[in-house]
Amino acid sequence: MDASTLNLGGALAYGADYNPEQFDDATFERDLELMRQAQVNMVSLGIFSWTRLEPSEGNYRLDWLEQIIDRLWQAGISVDLATATASPPAWLGRHYPDTLPVRADGTVYSWGSRQQYCPSSYRFRAAANALTARLVEHFAAHPAVAAWHVSNEYGCHIRECFCQQCAQAWRDWLKKRYCCLDALNRAWGTNFWSQFYTDWEQVIPPRITPSFANPNQMLDWRRFSNHTLKSAYLSEAALIRAGLAKAGRDVPVTTNFMDAFEALDYFDWAKDIDLVTNDSYPDPADPRAGHQLAFTGDLMRGLGDGRPWLLMEQAPGAVQWRARNAVKAPGEYLLWSLAHVAHGADGVMQFQWRQSVAGAETFHGAMVPHSGTQSMQWRQTVELGQVLKRLAPVVGQRSQAQVAIMLDWPSMWAQNAAIGPDEATHGLQIPPLSAPAGSALRAAQAWHASCFEAGYAVDIVQVDADLDDYSLIVVPEIFMTYPQLAQRLNQAARGGAQVVITARTGVVDQSGHAVVGGYLSQGPSADYPTTSGNHLACAHHATPEEAPATSVAMSQGEQEEAPAATMSLAELTGVRVLDQIPVLAAPVSAWNWEGEPDSSQPLAQAVAKGLNRNLQFTLDAHGPLARLLARNENAPLVAYGWSENLAINDDVEILASYANGRLTGQGAITRRPQGAGAAWYISCDLTPAARAHLLKLAGAYARLRPVFAHPLPAGVSAQRRGNCLFLLNFAATSAEIAGVVGYDLVGANQVTGHLVLPPRSGAVIQMA
Repeated sequence: MDASTLNLGGALAYGADYNPEQFDDATFERDLELMRQAQVNMVSLGIFSWTRLEPSEGNYRLDWLEQIIDRLWQAGISVDLATATASPPAWLGRHYPDTLPVRADGTVYSWGSRQQYCPSSYRFRAAANALTARLVEHFAAHPAVAAWHVSNEYGCHIRECFCQQCAQAWRDWLKKRYCCLDALNRAWGTNFWSQFYTDWEQVIPPRITPSFANPNQMLDWRRFSNHTLKSAYLSEAALIRAGLAKAGRDVPVTTNFMDAFEALDYFDWAKDIDLVTNDSYPDPADPRAGHQLAFTGDLMRGLGDGRPWLLMEQAPGAVQWRARNAVKAPGEYLLWSLAHVAHGADGVMQFQWRQSVAGAETFHGAMVPHSGTQSMQWRQTVELGQVLKRLAPVVGQRSQAQVAIMLDWPSMWAQNAAIGPDEATHGLQIPPLSAPAGSALRAAQAWHASCFEAGYAVDIVQVDADLDDYSLIVVPEIFMTYPQLAQRLNQAARGGAQVVITARTGVVDQSGHAVVGGYLSQGPSADYPTTSGNHLACAHHATPEEAPATSVAMSQGEQEEAPAATMSLAELTGVRVLDQIPVLAAPVSAWNWEGEPDSSQPLAQAVAKGLNRNLQFTLDAHGPLARLLARNENAPLVAYGWSENLAINDDVEILASYANGRLTGQGAITRRPQGAGAAWYISCDLTPAARAHLLKLAGAYARLRPVFAHPLPAGVSAQRRGNCLFLLNFAATSAEIAGVVGYDLVGANQVTGHLVLPPRSGAVIQMA
């Protein structure tokens, strides 16, 4: 065992957030019995208990918590012990108003909810660390504590603060990053709109302004906000690790992530987290929820370098915070839990154990609902516990994937900060699964969905990941250039990998400056001969190496720029992007009720004849892609929303060209052989059907093998962990699957070749 694993006797974790302080002693005694019935073996304790633990400043009361932990341990239940610092008490905000966070418009948040803290506040940090230190001193040696849970859902409500303390911390961070104002002014391009700074006190957070904020400044602000929240986590985590070392215990320290939350760079955070944990809340009303489970599971596994992770929260029933809160359909609670385990989870925890009877989450689902043990929910709670107990052979097992899909938070920040060229910009957004075109997260999700539908196992990786074991590598909208990325992708391609790069990749450098000479290049160009150099270099030092070393823990993509690369993405693909051309539908006002150009407006009628009625357009396929489509009844190749004018080298194969529009006849999808592999470029957004066709071709070149060799019915997915094959039926109808041989851990029966999965159900086949 090491600090990245839970010690639960070889069992999957099963339990929930437990808040006994909301109920009386008799209810606690009843809960112990119900937990035994449900096979619960771990609970998260104390997440929102700061006021109970410290009812007034310096007045610590831990006896009640110790009694609960002791009783749980006697009942065979381990504890994920939280530091309780996610919800500061009212007395802290009242006595120390400078601990309260401030919005960009100057509004001060008040207590009365949760997460009302400024992450830069010295007084908040001091109070949080003091409470953490007391908890560690008291419980570090307790055998019941299987994990330490720092705060909760960092950034969920307060991902940035604009107070004076944060303004000073922002300046301090920038001084360490840039050394001097000359370097900062160059990095932010402050000669535009007369934003040039001549004194550090002029540098303030990006508060409310009359027009657009500086996107280069916004990129650094995202980095700073990520750093500030992470430093709060690290401060508490250091106290815990010191206490554990003193107690001679090897227990994981963690905090819970929230799927692909764009505000925080989870690859950066994961480096300092022992056990990756996640809170997952797909919408049961969304038919794509099964894919979201797979994507986030693969992401969590990737954050932990392939190690198992822990589902820290899910809703047993409905949540309470959507406009319409759908309840999971019969079977989905078990099915979704199996999906988490299939994609790497070594445990299934929920929010929460017993449904609250008061407060903001009164109607959030729980393992024990308001109606108690007579409910359908309770029967599902017991059923899931029984199944998870039988899945012990899965614990610690890893997955193997041939496909890698890159995801990069600094690129997302740069893309979202950019003012244009499409709707995904104009400030930070947290897009859902169906995020709009022009979102790096959407692009990664889209390619993952295609692989998921095709039955391929996928790893979500960061841009500096080891690529040696992958046959297909997808680089979807990595908006920011990385000096060594093209060289590493070229090495993978020459080794046999198919490298697929999508539109909106390689557009800006690490300061958010546009790449010149054609996107995918690595400047300078004849038209911009002086656009080069290290934006982080200080003008007061002869070389960047002479600048003072920074002590700031920076995110991936923030570090001092690396030496010039030997290859650009343009050199890898043989393609440069000369023009970006969003494909936009004409305004509704240009058309009449019959869908024709409006004759009552002659000018609009004349112009509208040349405008798009919708976002879609077709591509003409060539060569191997045309032959593949011919075998599929000449299926059309449809794209939408985006197109690019490319400069294409003579040695590049054009797989598809634009069939209509201003780029008619020009290359849209290309492939350039590199050694035993190739580099592909896609200059438009493909529909799911078109992307599936292209994936089929790229998969053939890459010799991809689906997880399960036999055909699977629609709605059924396959995922392997070690010698266990997960077959999950997300459909509302039964599914028959041939070629299944082994022992089904879910049904506790032998399968000898033919398996029938009822609607919304799953099987876990342990193979010899």
